[in-house]
Amino acid sequence: MIQQLRKIGVKIPIVTTSSWGDDPLSSLPALLTGDIVDAHAYGGIDELQKNPLNAPTFVDWMAAAHVIDRPLSVTEWNVSPFPAPDRHASPLYVASSARLQGWDALMQFAYSQQPFAGGGSPSNWDAFNDPSLLATLPAAALLYRRGDVQEANITYVFAPTPDQLFNRLTSPTTSVALRTAVEKGKLVVAMPQTRELPWLEKSQIPPGAQLITDPNQSLIKPDATYAVSDTGELRRDWAQGTYTIDSPRSQAAMGWIGGKQINLADVGIAVTTRNATVSIQSLDQTNIRESRSILISLGARAVPESGNRTPFHSEPVEGRLTIRAGKGLKLYKQVGRASVQHEIPTSYENGQYQINLSPNLGTYWLLLK
Repeated sequence: MIQQLRKIGVKIPIVTTSSWGDDPLSSLPALLTGDIVDAHAYGGIDELQKNPLNAPTFVDWMAAAHVIDRPLSVTEWNVSPFPAPDRHASPLYVASSARLQGWDALMQFAYSQQPFAGGGSPSNWDAFNDPSLLATLPAAALLYRRGDVQEANITYVFAPTPDQLFNRLTSPTTSVALRTAVEKGKLVVAMPQTRELPWLEKSQIPPGAQLITDPNQSLIKPDATYAVSDTGELRRDWAQGTYTIDSPRSQAAMGWIGGKQINLADVGIAVTTRNATVSIQSLDQTNIRESRSILISLGARAVPESGNRTPFHSEPVEGRLTIRAGKGLKLYKQVGRASVQHEIPTSYENGQYQINLSPNLGTYWLLLK
C-alpha cells in the first residue's frame, strides 16, 4: 500500500496505525513500516500521584512508543472519565513531558466534535466549551511550540532482546525501568535484529546514551517520593500529588497545590484552592523577569449542569501570587473578546508584583503588561 501511495505521488509522512495505551512493546515493529510512530494514551484522575515504582502514568505509555531514529507523534491524549476534576493539569503535564522527551508532534483529542453554534454539549471529546481544559491548553501550546522546556541531557535506551520484545509482556505496566527513565531523562526504545522479521533493522545506539537491558532496573531509589528531570526544570512529587515547571519563560505548578507555598525562579504561588493549576509565562520571547508582557493562566474544577448540559460551574483559583518582573506593568483581566481592558489593582514590592486571586475574578486568564 505504501509503495502504491508513493507511486501515485503521495509525499507526506505515512503512519501505518497507532500505538494505543496498554499495547506492549511488541506492537512497535509493525509501526516501523511507516515514516512516523504515532501514539495514543488516556490517563485518569490523579495521574500526578502515580508512583513510578509501582504504576505508569499515561505519559509513560506515550514515551514507550518512541523508537530510536523515528519521529514520534501523539495524536490522541486525554483523561477520563469526564469530567475528571483535575483535568486542568493534564495539558501542561503532557506538553512539558513532550519537550523533555523530544517528541515531534502533539495533539489533544479533541477540540470539538460538534458545531460551534451555541454553548454545545459537554463531553470528553470537546475542549472548546470546557472551562477546565480550555483554561490551560493555550499555556501548554505556547510552552510546547516555543520550546520553553529543555530536552533531556541524558538519553536512556531500552534495548530488549528478541525474547524480551516478542515473548514477554514488556510494557510500562510491567517495566519499572521504562517508568523511572521517563521521570529523569529521555526514553527511546531500540529494535533488535530478528530472524522472523528480516525487514526489521537493528537500531543503532546513539553515542553517550545510557543502555537499559533489564526492564526491572529502577533508575530512582526505592523510597523516593519525587523525581526531578536531569535538566532541573520538571519536578513531580507523587507523594503530594504536585508537578512543577521551572524554566526561564514558563513557570507553573499544578495538582494538589492548595495550602502549600511553592517557590519557583521568578514566581511564588500560595493558593487555597485544593487542586489547581497556576501558570506564568512570558509572551515577548524574553525571560519572565525581563518580560513586558506576562500571561497568567489559572485552572480548576469545572462541572457541567445536571444532565450533562451547559453551562459549566467553574471553581475559582483563590490565593496570592508574586511575580519578579520589571517595574511599571499593570494587571488586566482577559474576558472574552472585549476590547475594553479590565485593570486589577496590584502592588509592587522588592522587585515583585503582589497579586491577589480573589474568588470574583470571573476569568482564568490575567495579563501583566
